[in-house]
Amino acid sequence: MTGMPSADRAAVARALVTMLRYSIELTQIGVQELGRGEVENRDVQFLLTVHARGPVTPTDLSATSGSAPSVVSRALRRLEEVGLVARTRDPGDRRSVLVTLTGKGRRRITGFSERLDDHFVASEPLLKDAFTALGLPLAESAADAVVTPLVAVAELTRVGAAYVEDVTHALAPFSVHEFADRFTLALIFLYGEQRPTQIADELGFTLSGTSGVLTRLESAGLITRRHDVTAGDRRVVKLELTPRGEESVLVQLETFINHAPVLVSALRLTWRG
Repeated sequence: MTGMPSADRAAVARALVTMLRYSIELTQIGVQELGRGEVENRDVQFLLTVHARGPVTPTDLSATSGSAPSVVSRALRRLEEVGLVARTRDPGDRRSVLVTLTGKGRRRITGFSERLDDHFVASEPLLKDAFTALGLPLAESAADAVVTPLVAVAELTRVGAAYVEDVTHALAPFSVHEFADRFTLALIFLYGEQRPTQIADELGFTLSGTSGVLTRLESAGLITRRHDVTAGDRRVVKLELTPRGEESVLVQLETFINHAPVLVSALRLTWRG
């Protein structure tokens, strides 16, 4: 990647930013349709697991998610309090508890699936354009059977988690550990100098929350913040990458391009043609 022409780097950065925006939008749909301010983001994943696997025990949820039993217990308590899941005794083993969706939980899942379907249709042209620029084959059929939106998003989550694990490890020497930090660096790399308000809009953060991201990146020596004196208003702040910041983005792009074929394979599950 470090030897690629600038135009090729720009194409990879454009595909990465498109994919990161897509990820943010999927998360927002999950929070809006499943959480609705009643439960935490992590609880949404447990809710989807209960839907996908049918009646499950808390032990199954812990093993599937890799979460501690105490974390699962607190999540189930929240989900039960708002009426999305129910816990009952397993008729085959009275010592065991089974977790199932309630009617309200099933309705939330249906709404989530419908929103996902709309999102997949709207995002397909943008994603295809971005990945076509990387020279990846997009027309191959990923599966003969019809795939539901929930199955597709589960596969996207799986391959996305593998990418996140690799990119987090690759960027650890730069002290970059958070999604928001990676996205901010990629945005500045792709579009050039940015204002904090532009980054906040992309992340869906408040300016206060964005300031925390920028402070981390500045402390790590990856960006600089300067006042735009040419505008005649020193309150206008511009964000720029440092050489070390640009180096970190190139590492991020290298990791992304290595995962791109697998990501495209998962995305095909969401495409109509």
